[in-house]
Amino acid sequence: IDHGLRLLDRCSQCDAILAPLRAPAAFVCHHCREALAASETRPASDEMIAFQSTQERILANGWARLAGSAFPYSVQYFQTLRRVARVIARGPRSAALRTAIVTRWGGDAEPFTFTSFRELEMLGVQERYRLFDLVSRVMHGWPERFVAAALSAKLWQSWAIRDGPVTPFAYADTVARYLARPTYSPSLEEVQSAAAYLRRHSPGFT
Repeated sequence: IDHGLRLLDRCSQCDAILAPLRAPAAFVCHHCREALAASETRPASDEMIAFQSTQERILANGWARLAGSAFPYSVQYFQTLRRVARVIARGPRSAALRTAIVTRWGGDAEPFTFTSFRELEMLGVQERYRLFDLVSRVMHGWPERFVAAALSAKLWQSWAIRDGPVTPFAYADTVARYLARPTYSPSLEEVQSAAAYLRRHSPGFT
């Protein structure tokens, strides 16, 4: 935040993952011995710096508020944030959801590259930057933007909470309220038509 730059998790000279415990000094690459201070720097957007500042403030305070939901413990808020990030990053409707977000509010809709672990924590820092750029855009004005993007992507309740850890209440309540597809109920005319069909083709059917 102080420098307005994105984090690094690898050397920009040889692309090796940073491993300071294997390096001869804390600020050189363990593989090519280049100074990490000479690595390519990429600025973070003002929006992402503001978003990160908000998250750090919530972490320091120990509580959070999200629209009408109050979180007496910040971990509950971060669980909600992670659940939104997870459904954006992976899953059968994630590509459509990213497209809906980017079309309306900008960002990068490219898919994310997961290892065999397929969890958010396994993404590289640049991919996490892209992901939370989308999260910050869709969390603005919660839950209106998330609901609008989810409806556009046909992200119904069954997909929104299909797997993963226990669903936080603020997320589950929003999903149940706005993304639950109504149960189909046939009209009286449809029932009578089906009964007439059965009587014609299966006279002994009751």
